[in-house]
Amino acid sequence: MAETTPADILITACEGGINNWASVIAYHPSQCYAKIVDMEIKTGETLKITEDVIRKGLNLIRTDKVQIAEDIVRDIRCDDIDSTAADCIVQVGLFGELRYS
Repeated sequence: MAETTPADILITACEGGINNWASVIAYHPSQCYAKIVDMEIKTGETLKITEDVIRKGLNLIRTDKVQIAEDIVRDIRCDDIDSTAADCIVQVGLFGELRYS
């Protein structure tokens, strides 16, 4: 089985993982880039999801630098990344923490 790439995580996040708190306004999977609006804070501010954001989220989660449910951490460490895990990776990469559950 091939390792999940940052682009794979971006796709999973944008096509379902982050939709409970964000609206995707630009999405370029081949470039590993998306622009989103956080619908919870309602400021209209756009956020960018890039490969660096995804790698930061992965690193913080894999090294136990943030509080995440152990089953999600286990799945991420095992490279079994579903929409919930992708959402966590993006949130941690963007905010340094989980803001939305």
